[in-house]
Amino acid sequence: MTRLTNDIRGAIHKAAVTAAFAEREAAMKAAEAALAVEAYEATFSEDVLALVAKVPANWFRKDRCLNFNVGGLRIRLNTSDYGLPVPYQSAGGRGYGCHEEIGTVMPGDLCDRIQAHAKAKEALRDQYKRAEKDLEMLLLSISTVNKLKEVWPEGEPFYSRFLDTRAPSLPAIRFAEVNKVLGLEPKSA
Repeated sequence: MTRLTNDIRGAIHKAAVTAAFAEREAAMKAAEAALAVEAYEATFSEDVLALVAKVPANWFRKDRCLNFNVGGLRIRLNTSDYGLPVPYQSAGGRGYGCHEEIGTVMPGDLCDRIQAHAKAKEALRDQYKRAEKDLEMLLLSISTVNKLKEVWPEGEPFYSRFLDTRAPSLPAIRFAEVNKVLGLEPKSA
């Protein structure tokens, strides 16, 4: 019977939570990347974007994380590629970096969609944390993998590799051979 060690608990925990959230997180990242590009393009004029497009890419510093003032909220949007060229001095006037605001997204459809995305991202993060905590409590309450199978059969894809599939094999007890090696005479009972 396999004991449910902290290492095994961690492996089961990671596999289960990753499986539950991987697809939703990927979709959230793709939607965020599209919104980042859209907000970036809405922040800078077409003339500026056309000039930037003409200059070789390695001439610009690129940020993968872009901060915008979106309807009064500071919202960070991440791109999915190597980033977008940003001005040396952003709207805050203190230089550049992922922590600097690069512009303002004016109220309207894009503003509403970005704010809705930020709320959905926060809700997904809360669901993730809740799932992590609930699963952690479940796993801490169980001491063996076989008991885990008994109480949580739905989770078998995450712990099946730790299940005992065969009875433990005990060595044959060969006292006569040991006695002979040690020079001991057998005693009758």
